[in-house]
Amino acid sequence: MEGKKQEPEENQPLSFLACPACDLLIKAQNVPRGHVGNCPRCRRRLIAPKENSIERILAITLAGLLVFFPAIGLPLLKVEALGQENMASVIDACLAFYQNGYFLVGVMVFLTVIVIPFLNLSLLFIISLHLKFNRFHPLLPYSLRSVHHLREWGMSEIYLLGVLVSIIKVYQLAEISYRPGFFCFLILSLTTILSLTLLDRGEFWQAITRLKEDFNTTVPQKFTPPMVDDNARSSNIIHCHECELTLPSPEKITSSSCPRCNAHLHYRIPRSLQLTWALLICSVVFLIPANILPIMRVDTFGSPLYSTIMDGVIYFFHEKEFGIGLIIFTASILVPVFKVIGLTIILVSIHFKTETSLRQKAIMFRFIEFIGRWSMLDIFVIAFMAALVDFANLSSTHPAPGAFFFTLVVISTMFAAISFDPRCLWDYHNSPLESRRS
Repeated sequence: MEGKKQEPEENQPLSFLACPACDLLIKAQNVPRGHVGNCPRCRRRLIAPKENSIERILAITLAGLLVFFPAIGLPLLKVEALGQENMASVIDACLAFYQNGYFLVGVMVFLTVIVIPFLNLSLLFIISLHLKFNRFHPLLPYSLRSVHHLREWGMSEIYLLGVLVSIIKVYQLAEISYRPGFFCFLILSLTTILSLTLLDRGEFWQAITRLKEDFNTTVPQKFTPPMVDDNARSSNIIHCHECELTLPSPEKITSSSCPRCNAHLHYRIPRSLQLTWALLICSVVFLIPANILPIMRVDTFGSPLYSTIMDGVIYFFHEKEFGIGLIIFTASILVPVFKVIGLTIILVSIHFKTETSLRQKAIMFRFIEFIGRWSMLDIFVIAFMAALVDFANLSSTHPAPGAFFFTLVVISTMFAAISFDPRCLWDYHNSPLESRRS
């Protein structure tokens, strides 16, 4: 794929891609299945065709839905200590926060571990079922758009890692046995990961386009495009941020909504920088109490013992569980700090119109987007420990105030990354030299 200037012929169909990360206008090319097409400027993945994506998604999501309710309803583990035993399911872990007075944290766990994974599987199953049998429904574009927005908030695989961390913390103190719910949840996590990994969004949107009867009448199939520049905005070409359809400027189409997915068309996310700054400042404010206040309380024979995030890391290193300690340290301490520092560097460089290391900053932002959700690991460990280790007066685990603030840190940093439009990083670089001098 290349991004050189090209002179399109009269009445040529729009055959360009606009990179959603840097706005580079690239001539569309066929990419073989199993290969990827990256933007030559910012290295963002643009095309990644998958083999038989619709059929695979249909089979995988069906398997995930079959084990979903046993996975969340049945106990995952059973622990026995000093003649007492207790079992915990995913629902029990959500209720543990609510019973301890942390309603917001309980809702967050409930949404990210139960509701959103179920919606992702259900929507993908319904969409792939319709596309497999060539059936169009007006809600299909909205459903696929919803999957795009919800995929980052489904965290069943992170919760599974939290369960494994809890096992390591408990196995020296009690006897642990695996229950059927654990294996169902393992299958659920695998199907959730596979469904999003094997999803070929381009193939799904093309299939919806073929089935949508009014698409060809809404989008001009032949038009006279403007002079093609290095970036889409200066060429009066707009990129739908939902379905990644490349279109002529809104004046040349029937409305300012995308004809394929019905999303509102805009050159940049409205108030992107202001929202990102506001959410970033909130995350910095929440980060201080999240690290200072205790995040968990363990009651042993009625005597409470509080621990912060760093105390949990030190515990694993003391027990010579260096791998788990490093995972907790990375997910709960390094990742939030890295996200705050990384976003600050990007926003400051935009403010001062810095053009150095733009590709590196773009890659850093995509890494921030990817790792943001993994900070929930510590919250999931506390949730499952609170449900599993509950032996009345003998020993019990409870969340502490730091868990509330840490959840706010995760939410605010994730929304900060979502609200940021990475094309803003390249706008000054893409602007004409005459406008820079003025």
